Amino acid sequence: MKRWLRLLPWLLAAAFIAAGASRVSYDVNITALLPPDMRETQGLRLFLDHFAQRNELIALIEAPSPDLSARAAAAAEKTLRSRSDLAAEIISGPPLERDPDAAAGFLAWSLLNLPPDQWQRVEADLAPDRIAARLASVQEQLATGFGSSAGLMGYDPLGLATPLMDSLGDAAGSAATFSSSDGRRRILFIRSPDTYHNWQESGRWVDEVRSLLQSAVSPHKATVGLTGHPAYESEAARIMQSDMVGSGLGSVALTALIFWLFYRSLRPLLLVTAALVLVALLTLATGGLLLKDMNVMTAGFGGILIGLVVDYGILVHQESLAPGPAESVRKRSAAGILAAAATTAAAFLSLAVCSVPGISGLGILVGIGIVIGAAVMLGPCCSWLLKGRPQTQPAPPTAAAPISWIGSPSAGRFLAWSATAIVAFALSGLIFRGTPPLDASMACMKLHHSEAESTMQRASDLIGGNKGLQWIATTSNPADMPARLAEMQSAIRRATDAGTIRSSSFPIALWPHDDWRRTNLEGTTARLAEAAPRLRDAVLEAGYEPLAWGLTDRLLSMWTSWRESGGPPALPPSAPARWMLSRFVQQSADGTSVCMAAIVPAESHEAVAAALQPEASSAGLFLMGEDLLASRLASRVPAELFRILAVLGAAVLLLLIVTFRHWRGVAFCLAVMALNLATLLGAMSWLGISWNFFNLTALLLALGTGIDYSIHVLLALRSGATPGTLRLTTGRALVSCCLTTTAGFASLVTARLDGLVSMGLVCALALSLNLIIALCILPVAAARRIGPPLPPAP
Repeated sequence: MKRWLRLLPWLLAAAFIAAGASRVSYDVNITALLPPDMRETQGLRLFLDHFAQRNELIALIEAPSPDLSARAAAAAEKTLRSRSDLAAEIISGPPLERDPDAAAGFLAWSLLNLPPDQWQRVEADLAPDRIAARLASVQEQLATGFGSSAGLMGYDPLGLATPLMDSLGDAAGSAATFSSSDGRRRILFIRSPDTYHNWQESGRWVDEVRSLLQSAVSPHKATVGLTGHPAYESEAARIMQSDMVGSGLGSVALTALIFWLFYRSLRPLLLVTAALVLVALLTLATGGLLLKDMNVMTAGFGGILIGLVVDYGILVHQESLAPGPAESVRKRSAAGILAAAATTAAAFLSLAVCSVPGISGLGILVGIGIVIGAAVMLGPCCSWLLKGRPQTQPAPPTAAAPISWIGSPSAGRFLAWSATAIVAFALSGLIFRGTPPLDASMACMKLHHSEAESTMQRASDLIGGNKGLQWIATTSNPADMPARLAEMQSAIRRATDAGTIRSSSFPIALWPHDDWRRTNLEGTTARLAEAAPRLRDAVLEAGYEPLAWGLTDRLLSMWTSWRESGGPPALPPSAPARWMLSRFVQQSADGTSVCMAAIVPAESHEAVAAALQPEASSAGLFLMGEDLLASRLASRVPAELFRILAVLGAAVLLLLIVTFRHWRGVAFCLAVMALNLATLLGAMSWLGISWNFFNLTALLLALGTGIDYSIHVLLALRSGATPGTLRLTTGRALVSCCLTTTAGFASLVTARLDGLVSMGLVCALALSLNLIIALCILPVAAARRIGPPLPPAP
């Protein structure tokens, strides 16, 4: 019975880990790393949710020559069309140019959405006494190539589509959108036959498509890269899993190596390693139960947590080596570990007030993990280490000469002066180079060595991608959309006339305005159908071939058919036309309607945002762009940082008062905290490291986590240790702790997220400087000034 009672906690822990780990899910959306209350973030989420095309892949085919590229693209398309289980639809060229029926259906459907007054002007220009001038004007534009609809004018001599094509601009789909100017790169859009519910399903589809395309294009010396939402989602989720496991295992391996180098004892090494694995699993399970999703930032918690919690195992082991009864080891260890865990957990939990979900999630997860780690190290791990230990330990052997020299006064002076020189040099960076700058760009939030990321970059360059803006209108009531689009159109025209906007693609003609559609269908288009013979004769007399009348004839026929059947369809009649429409307009099953306009600024994004006010801040309208988002983030950082530091400062001050119960100990810790911060800033300035939303967490380590070393040093001094004996005992453990913690952060260098890598580097730098100050400078400054001695441990 007693055996089962001893096993019960472990069975409960196993059940907890299984339940929590099974609920872990991954959020690969970049908006998980941005403040959700910012309008730019909300606009980005709308764009990703509605226009990122969750079931569409973009294949970029690249070959050494235009001929090989064309052959490879044709082979890829042919192969995909033979596999309807993998590709429900393939778009390999501009729908409006490659498919006359699709072009006619798209134009007929879209033109009905134009304001009736535009149709009335067109009708007036086609009157018998004015049609010759209209045809001459269209011919002149066709000859000069002027206007975004010039390529269509050869098939639209009356210019019926001109208002629509001018409003859409290049986004209507030109040949350049699907092939590069040199012809060596081509794009295919591939729609999946199914809707995938998680990244595992979409990942399997992406892998199958990739394998199929590679086999199709390789005979033509071509390569293929995949991008788009499914490719990015599956790749990012796999990277998150890899980073979480890789950083955790890397941290365990490094900390085990450091532990072995310091203590050369296999049994405690295995026991502490087992305890670290238990802490990581319990924390992961807790995160699965408490957090909605893991993102690319919280996925790096393993390396951080293991590097921090191993310190507590090292301190327990160090205390177990001292002579004295076994039961006193836990009591001697508890004071420093609990104080250190409290300050470290407070540092990370203070991140919970951050409005950036990735940072707040990381803070919560590591903070909880530290509490779990302290409990495991003082509980099961301490019992494992003490099992079979004799009640009294023999005195440790005399240290070797090089080691004993560390405890001598001369060594203390040498270390103090050396540390002072390092700190002084770091601080001079603030004088000569200033504080590190803030990089608020999206660069730190991107995955490196990512096929989807690099392919998207090359594809964006291919299709004329620019650092433009997207203006998104959304509403839950479709009847409100025309008014919002009218607001957008008015503001865009105003900014374009002022020279702030270079060009734009606006979807006002792609929104099905029921009143306009009914008026245009029953009015102007009906009268144009009646005048069709006269209009056709005028076109032929102007010198056009009979083929040029074909598109206009299709348009008039479709409008007549829709009039007779009771009205136009809700969507364009062909799949390619619906694909074209989906680039601008989306309507969800829940009734949410979204329209997007693309803007190419002539000036900065901020200037465009200012020119579009007050419409840009209206309800349901969201302006977004990478540069604009970076600007907003940069302006937000100071207030965000102040709020986090205020919470952290209050928590640390309270914990220091409880720990020392004397003003001198608190004062020394606060002074060290300030020096740590200034030294870190100076070192970053010398090294040319800038701040970003990820490595700002290093500030918390400098002010919160790093203060652990000062607490251990001051508690040792209050217990009667001299600076020399402190360096030989507590100092040895702290050096080991710092190395293992630094190794934990350094393991993030293998992460695939640039921001996570920078966070690991800056945190490792902060902890190294903290140790130098706490172990080499603080004992000299605080000896005999720390306050009343602590009572001896029982």
